[in-house]
Amino acid sequence: MAIAFSVAPGWAAQADDKSAGPISLLSISPEGRYLAVARDNHPGGKGASRAELSMIDLACPAHSSVPACRPYQFKSASRLSSITWTLDERAALLGAGPWRRLTRTDEGWTLDQVSAGQSVSLPEVITPEFNQRLSPKAIQQALVEAEADFGAPLTDGNVQLSTDGVAAAWRILSPDRELRLPNGPVWTIPATVYEKAPAQKPLYDQRLDTVTGAVEISSGVLGPRGQIVRIGRKGVETSDWPEGLTGPMKVAYPAGGTGAAIGYTADGVFRLRGPEAPAERLARFVADQRQARPNLELRHVSLTRSMDMAAVGFTSVDGGDAIFLVSLITGEARPAATPGGEPTPRHETVSRPVLLGSGERALRARLYSRAASGRPARALVVTLHGGPVENMTGNTHAWTRYFLDQGLDVLDVDYRGSPGYGQPFFHALKAPMAESLREDLVTALARARGDGGYSAVGAYGVSAGGLAGAAAAQLGAPGLDFVVLDSGLIDLTPAQRSYDCDRGQNPARSHTIHLFGHGPKTEGGCSTGSSGLPPVTTASAIPVISFAGGKDAQAYPGVTRRWVDAMRAHGGCVTQVTSRDDGHTVGAWSPAREAEAKRLLSAWIDDALARKPSICTTDAALN
Repeated sequence: MAIAFSVAPGWAAQADDKSAGPISLLSISPEGRYLAVARDNHPGGKGASRAELSMIDLACPAHSSVPACRPYQFKSASRLSSITWTLDERAALLGAGPWRRLTRTDEGWTLDQVSAGQSVSLPEVITPEFNQRLSPKAIQQALVEAEADFGAPLTDGNVQLSTDGVAAAWRILSPDRELRLPNGPVWTIPATVYEKAPAQKPLYDQRLDTVTGAVEISSGVLGPRGQIVRIGRKGVETSDWPEGLTGPMKVAYPAGGTGAAIGYTADGVFRLRGPEAPAERLARFVADQRQARPNLELRHVSLTRSMDMAAVGFTSVDGGDAIFLVSLITGEARPAATPGGEPTPRHETVSRPVLLGSGERALRARLYSRAASGRPARALVVTLHGGPVENMTGNTHAWTRYFLDQGLDVLDVDYRGSPGYGQPFFHALKAPMAESLREDLVTALARARGDGGYSAVGAYGVSAGGLAGAAAAQLGAPGLDFVVLDSGLIDLTPAQRSYDCDRGQNPARSHTIHLFGHGPKTEGGCSTGSSGLPPVTTASAIPVISFAGGKDAQAYPGVTRRWVDAMRAHGGCVTQVTSRDDGHTVGAWSPAREAEAKRLLSAWIDDALARKPSICTTDAALN
């Protein structure tokens, strides 16, 4: 379908909707008629409604009063994981716990449920015929047929349905990690795919090529810098992610197959395979947008079946987002009007990639500053995310904006062990974890004090990232002026140490076990381990403020309290802020207590930069 690319009156997005969360999923229909935009309205876990989906008819004039043209909105208590379109664009299947189906009628969209909780994987498109017979019974029948063919019980999560509804593929995680196709050969997936590649999207993405039957896996923790593994009739084929990436790569495929592929990071787009011209036009558009508005970071790309159009989603560091429809034939683009709005008018922040160090120990980071405002930064804050994840593809920038509003620049670091940079980097985070993280923080500090020229540098660590700040405060770190711990992980509790050892089915957990020094025991379970932070026998003079939730089940508040008391007993300068009724991370606390915590932190940072001794003697309880 051809969409006119002149900007129609009223296409400005609704900037007054302040409740809209970040875009979690963006999908254009196979022929480009409809645009689906899912938003995570409660990224911190607040509230009952987790996600909201808007379906927009791109052939309708903006803000049309015609009933069939009004954007349809669907709210879900769980995050939307995927959208599968029918080839005729008359229906879309939503992965939101149980599969739900949106069907297009003359009056608009209607919703029904087509599964009873199964997690069967579907391709990006299905035939209209399969859609007509799709039901919980049909899915169950596909499972029964797959089990009969395989000769062993299968769970629904093992089955992947093809475009026409046939159980086209399934994987067996244990014991032999095989992948089979009906009436075809046994294709064995390399053990490294499951043992060394945590199944965390978007850095682990498995797709079925409905044309050739091949399975393609893109993983950020395989190969020297990330790898695509293709398993098919030719056996196992691998291709490394391109060199020179500024961050983790995501892959966009045309709806309905993997014959072509486009890779993208926060900063740009590049062709992986397929026709060159569409990728070049899309790359030029993204580069022009990033140059004109350096506060934008690329987060989503969705392609039509013929690769004649792309939906492109940016997030703004200053708040909000921007969605564009880009013609991959002419290169023209227009903004798409969606509930949630364009970025806020403030376009001061500059987002740019930074490389810290060299070789396998080199760290990828992003520097955020408001140098264009003409106001020099008071200091720099090095931010370290939780784990085991990376921060370049999912940062909502709530804390980035908070620190920028305090007059501080932000250096957001993906430390060793962050997925998205290849196998050597992922496994470069060694036990003891506390010392490895402290070393990476010291690397960032050296860059900030040297090339950056900042007179004062602080650290903010959330969850596992807080372990770096705690280790630095306890053991010392040259050039560090203050530390903020947001539910900082100090150590594991005995209960957390006692879960069963991994059997190879959950590599992310297996890697975590390794980092914390766990090992298998003959009677089952795991041996005890720790974060590697040694008992407190000395403390530096670096000021620390620690935020802890009284109901935090991940960074246990009792462990944090004992560490705070031990640091004070050895002369450390630590302030403890506790919210009795809240859990893990300040961003997930109640809005009132989150706001109060940030007000306290603003005053504390002022005192820390002024080197006031009073910050070492106060605690606060927010309930």
